[in-house]
Amino acid sequence: MLDVHPPHAPTHTWRDFLIHIATIVIGLLIAIGLEQTVEYFHHRREQHQLIEDLRAEAEKRVPALQVSERGFGERAAWYRQVLALGRNPPTGGGLVYFVLPPRPHPPIIDIPEDSAWNTAKASGTLGVLSHEQIEVWGRVDYYANVTEKDAEGMSDADDALNAVCDRTGTQLTPGFTVRLTPADRDELMRSIALVLEKMQSFLIDSALRQGASEAAVHDVHNTNEMLPYLQRAMAARPK
Repeated sequence: MLDVHPPHAPTHTWRDFLIHIATIVIGLLIAIGLEQTVEYFHHRREQHQLIEDLRAEAEKRVPALQVSERGFGERAAWYRQVLALGRNPPTGGGLVYFVLPPRPHPPIIDIPEDSAWNTAKASGTLGVLSHEQIEVWGRVDYYANVTEKDAEGMSDADDALNAVCDRTGTQLTPGFTVRLTPADRDELMRSIALVLEKMQSFLIDSALRQGASEAAVHDVHNTNEMLPYLQRAMAARPK
């Protein structure tokens, strides 16, 4: 004969099953909530750090750009003087001649690079910023890229001017007496005018970069709020 014993554990009912499932679901929800909370604070910490890095670079960049623009403005004014002298110079022996005026020597300024933005863009961490922040700092980066292209164009124009000076034996130094044929004088004037044109484009975009950087430092919320900063920077740039 077999002995039959009652079960030691109570028989599982649908109620027990549902309680068990509910316990698992609640545990999963708590785990997910904790993970999302940790991710949220990690995201905020990364966002705060990136904004601080961007702002720190921009704060250094603004005064450097202002000094740089004043220096280029002085150079532009000197080239205008040379153009004025070269347009109606004295003539003698089939040559035109004029003496170059004193030339300013502004300091060479290193403009801080946008390393924080470029690093974040390369690493894919720009996503920690809000859409509005990306739009604002992206505009700063845009003006930086445009200014860099202007600088390249200005450098090419300088190279062309130096080539004309080398060919004609002209030295662009204060007190130097320029003696050229009318044709060579015209070529020199065109080269100087091209340098001036490239310099003016550079000054405009550099001022826009300065204004955009200053606006970003002051935590503007969108590009429309940048406009007063851009207008002030444009008004203050050397003409």
